[in-house]
Amino acid sequence: MTSRVDYLAGFHSVVLGDGAVALTAHDTLASLGADVATATSVAGDADIVICDRVAEVTDDSYLSQVARWVENRPGRPGTWVTVSAFGLDGPAGGRPGSDLVCAAAGGMLAALTDGDGRFHQMPGEQALQATGLLAVLAALHGISLSRSDGIAVHLDLSAQEATAFSSVQQELAHILYRCGGAGGAARYSAPAGVFECADGLINIIVIDDHQFARVAEVVGRPEWISLYPTLPDRVANGETINAAVAQWLAARPKVECERLMQGNGVPATAVRTVAEVNTSDQFQERDWQARCVGFDPAVPPLPAVVTRHAAASSPNPEAAGERSLDDLRVVEVTNVLAGPLSGAILGAMGAKVVRLEDQGRLDVYRRNGPFADGQAGIERAAYFMCANYCKQSVTEGVGEDPEIARLALSWANVLIENVGSSRLARLGTGSVMVGSGAGGMVASISGYGRSGPHADFRGYAPNVHAYAGLTEAIHEAVGSRVYLIGALADYAAAIWVATLAAAWYLGGANDEERVDLSMAEAVAVKLRHLHGEVGRATRDLLVDTADGRTVAISFSEGDAERVARALGRQDSGADIESVVSRAVTEDPDAVMSSLQAAGIAAYFVRLTADVVTDPQLRARQFFLPVEHPVVVPAEIITLPWKVAGSARSGYRPAPLLGADDAGARATFAADDAASSRQGATR
Repeated sequence: MTSRVDYLAGFHSVVLGDGAVALTAHDTLASLGADVATATSVAGDADIVICDRVAEVTDDSYLSQVARWVENRPGRPGTWVTVSAFGLDGPAGGRPGSDLVCAAAGGMLAALTDGDGRFHQMPGEQALQATGLLAVLAALHGISLSRSDGIAVHLDLSAQEATAFSSVQQELAHILYRCGGAGGAARYSAPAGVFECADGLINIIVIDDHQFARVAEVVGRPEWISLYPTLPDRVANGETINAAVAQWLAARPKVECERLMQGNGVPATAVRTVAEVNTSDQFQERDWQARCVGFDPAVPPLPAVVTRHAAASSPNPEAAGERSLDDLRVVEVTNVLAGPLSGAILGAMGAKVVRLEDQGRLDVYRRNGPFADGQAGIERAAYFMCANYCKQSVTEGVGEDPEIARLALSWANVLIENVGSSRLARLGTGSVMVGSGAGGMVASISGYGRSGPHADFRGYAPNVHAYAGLTEAIHEAVGSRVYLIGALADYAAAIWVATLAAAWYLGGANDEERVDLSMAEAVAVKLRHLHGEVGRATRDLLVDTADGRTVAISFSEGDAERVARALGRQDSGADIESVVSRAVTEDPDAVMSSLQAAGIAAYFVRLTADVVTDPQLRARQFFLPVEHPVVVPAEIITLPWKVAGSARSGYRPAPLLGADDAGARATFAADDAASSRQGATR
């Protein structure tokens, strides 16, 4: 087991800035084996430069500096990633931000509310941490593009977009595809949510009929199975069901409740503190504490157990050094969200991605929706379409003929799976070596890891949040019971898998890799800096307007007078929050314009529906129209970066089921044979 890998050994990287984006990017690059510096003076020789400009205005002087860096590298691959609050173009382009402001602009703030509808900021600067991780993934994309084109590349990453990408994609998809009804986590039926146990809390999520039947049996209410046979029945009688479940739980310790529920196939997890997570049986079995100390106690570990073996055939160093993601081949056997999204990310970065789809066990979102325009159909599934762009679909022989799986995995460099070993074995992929012995990666995604006493625990994102310490950290920070929507664990896992696969391939590795990624660990990594702000201290304000909106404002403690002057107030002795509140009451839109013009980080809090129509996101094509053969209109949520000064391009809609069956077998066989003749160049 390892706390780091050496995929990027030999890559010289520079991370500029002192905020949470820079810290996260620095630590992630270090955990991938890159040599990381923080001085501008050495940027000229770097392969990767990531510049955290979130808290600053991005002006022409800065852009000229980047242009000189690009121009002074003729014929030398390299990438410069500018991370700004809103991106470099669009009506808000170049304006400053903060964790609060980016969370407000990207929908993350509205994803965390209390019973009175008040917004709350997540602890640990989660919006900027997510942006920092995505900055590394963007840099890998930039390296690939620069190798393909033979020139240095400047990428433009928006923290607003990164925040939305990492927190509320499903909720956005629900609106983009006009699904109607409740979206995302709001679709869970009773019993669902956080309940009191004798010594703490437990999170229970029930979606399907089987899970509900097992809950009924565990709590001694078998009559519920016939009384409430359908989801609408359970929604209509939610108060009765929840009250009875709460009474049963209240008499028992949370870990015992977890054990009894999980033992009967119910997704239920105790709400753990960070300390309880670190000492849990599961995390101890997976050497979490040792991995946290690792090569540098200040750098968080990878959220995965990585094992590696030498490849059966010899590598071709020259070809490996020139790899781009256009040559990466990925096979997916995935379901729901984290697995499919990781493949879509790689596909959007240029990889050839093929979904093997067993028609007898289709993706749950393909089968069950929610569906575009409320019309059922396997080609109309909204969440599926937003997590499966830029890939192909093969069904021929899948689940029936093991030969198709053997050919596909021999063709591939990377297998991504989140269905488990028994399902893989039924498909015929269980014992097949990825890459025909020329080196390959198997990336497995699961809630709690494939090893350890809780490896078989069931869970959705809220269960993982509870298990990994996020739910308790939020309760502690906010001081009241709040409700978090958004599958943060899934998004973090998908981004990590795409990052590991891209880094392994671009780094030229030719070994056999097994990546056992735990979604719980991907969340736990985010909780390493819960107490204390990274970088400059800021003051954050949330101020309600008379028309029902909320303004998010951040500024340094020394800038209170500048805020007052921007609002036309000269009384420096007045409490700045009172000054802002009075101004916002009079004319919130004028206040927003004045603050932004003065270089103060400010934005209206966007609800999910507001994010979809946000002028900045629309101007930058974050929601990109695509030509789908069945659903019209159709849009996808793009990666939160683009080549600076360019429009987004290269995206394709999610594939129709079996759209690429014709010739798939022959293509796998021919391409695999060609690669074998060339040696291990992939």
